[in-house]
Amino acid sequence: MGTKKQEQIFFEIHSDIPREGPGNFESTKAAFSLLTELPEKPIILDIGCGPGKQTFDLAKISNGIITAIDNHQPYIDQLNKRAAELNLSSKVLGMLGDMNNLQFDENTFDIIWAEGSIYLMGIGKALSLWKKFLKPNGYIVFSELCWFKDDRPDEIENYWHSFYGQMSTIDSIIKFLANTDYKFIGSYVLPDSSWWNDYYSPLTNRINTLKKKYSTDKEALQILENESLEMGMHKKYSAYYGYSFFVVQKI
Repeated sequence: MGTKKQEQIFFEIHSDIPREGPGNFESTKAAFSLLTELPEKPIILDIGCGPGKQTFDLAKISNGIITAIDNHQPYIDQLNKRAAELNLSSKVLGMLGDMNNLQFDENTFDIIWAEGSIYLMGIGKALSLWKKFLKPNGYIVFSELCWFKDDRPDEIENYWHSFYGQMSTIDSIIKFLANTDYKFIGSYVLPDSSWWNDYYSPLTNRINTLKKKYSTDKEALQILENESLEMGMHKKYSAYYGYSFFVVQKI
């Protein structure tokens, strides 16, 4: 992640906010609605769950049993505490885990859900490694940062290339998925509100608070400024990129 200071500031920024990336209840529900062949109580694995906002949305939408994994223990602790508060501990369990090395039996899950996290592995690798954990006709649902247009201003192209790496258009991801050994089911583009309500707005408030705390620390202020830059870019260029859900089914 970088220096010790960068890591410290990152987790200060991202602790105790509702989400670790764009999303909202309506978008999670819209993506879930594309899953038409499910048992009454689906068994779900939520990969890269963070503090679990979408995990609890899924619990509400699906009537399922959810195992949620993340490699950051404080997120898991937060999620399990919230599950207990909501009397959902029998339905939602957070576990420390590595998406590259899942420790589950084959044919366990009806759904593998990866909201904003699959980029850490890459779509192709994830679909290949995770398939054995799905039951026959099970689904993988993931959201990914995508370009909306083929022609982009250099400023936003260079920004995301430096901070995120390779990004694809929605059409190119759909073409890729159509050539895998899964059945492509559909996609759903997240609205712009999903960036702000539960993610960028709380993040902005947190960054402003931390700027006061670190007002004499140049290194910390620069790290905070880099985080603010992403929001400025989104205000300027949101017509060119965003998140989309994609749904594939094991065949």
